Amino acid sequence: MQTITKNLNTVKPLKLIDEATVAITFCRYEEALHLLNTFLLFHPGNIDARLKKGLCYLYNEQFNEARQLFNEVLDETGGYAEAYYCFAEYYKVMLDYDFALTYITDALMLDEENATYHRLAAELCYLQQDYVESFGLINKAIVINPFKEEYYYWRAIILVRLNKLQVAINDLNRSISINPQFTEAYRKRAHLRMRTGEVDAALQDLKSAQRLELLHAEQTRHAA
Repeated sequence: MQTITKNLNTVKPLKLIDEATVAITFCRYEEALHLLNTFLLFHPGNIDARLKKGLCYLYNEQFNEARQLFNEVLDETGGYAEAYYCFAEYYKVMLDYDFALTYITDALMLDEENATYHRLAAELCYLQQDYVESFGLINKAIVINPFKEEYYYWRAIILVRLNKLQVAINDLNRSISINPQFTEAYRKRAHLRMRTGEVDAALQDLKSAQRLELLHAEQTRHAA
């Protein structure tokens, strides 16, 4: 008990949230859960930390625990944009895209300037093969936040469905310029370059993707 108390006294709670967010980004959900649980010892009622914890449960396939946490937050707040977003993510994972769209619409009604919500709405429309609506939503996300590589990557995917390959390649160029370590963008660009006859450039992109995958795997081993 004394050791636990001593450790808690040396922890900076806000740093735990930042570290948990990074861990979630890199799919290290057990690590994120540990960090969030430690943070919640200091702030047991913190809504955002509890929702992040719910997302960790979701991505760890602990579906009942995730749903329970999201429900608790919605009941306590009477409606909270981030909770609606989390429920949309939940139903996306459960492959219920209609229900997911209902929740992300609720989130956007409360916070229409949130680029992340527009991005998820775009993904859900894409999954339902509504590519025109999906394109409009991802454009809104980019207008709100033009410096997010993921948004250009998603717009490229949608543009392929709209048969605009060169424009899609341009978006992947932008995505890679923002984040030169975005492996999937290199792979997607390689695929499109093959389709447009740029074979040498496509092979170079594949080599870049393979090099980055090896680098990321090495970094993951060191982190473990």
